[in-house]
Amino acid sequence: RGVLVVPVLFGGPDAGVWEWNGIGWRHVDAHGPAIRQTYALAWDSRRQRVLLRGGQGGTHGPYFADQWTWTGTEWVELRAAAGMTPAGRAGATMLEDHSHARLLYFGGYNEQLLGDFWSMQGDAWTRLRRR
Repeated sequence: RGVLVVPVLFGGPDAGVWEWNGIGWRHVDAHGPAIRQTYALAWDSRRQRVLLRGGQGGTHGPYFADQWTWTGTEWVELRAAAGMTPAGRAGATMLEDHSHARLLYFGGYNEQLLGDFWSMQGDAWTRLRRR
């Protein structure tokens, strides 16, 4: 849609989604993921969606393992395909591997530092490496 999407999920009057179209900001008051911080966010060009995963609900958790997509007007929770999925965490890194049509998800923390490495193709997660 030609916009930069910035979710603000920590509550307060700025909560929701902010979109930058190259000229100005637009605030979209959209209900969706619970209030959180340090979530992972990546653009999935193959499916034309923004994917938000995980995050931390407060100073000592909870650590979320949910995932959401932004349609341009609303958040939709995306259920992972059957099988293994990454544990709830905050501070992880997620990015698109365009050449392999997948998203990569690495690290973060919950009650410990995490060094596992995951791949998401379609809606299914595969562990690529354990710590």
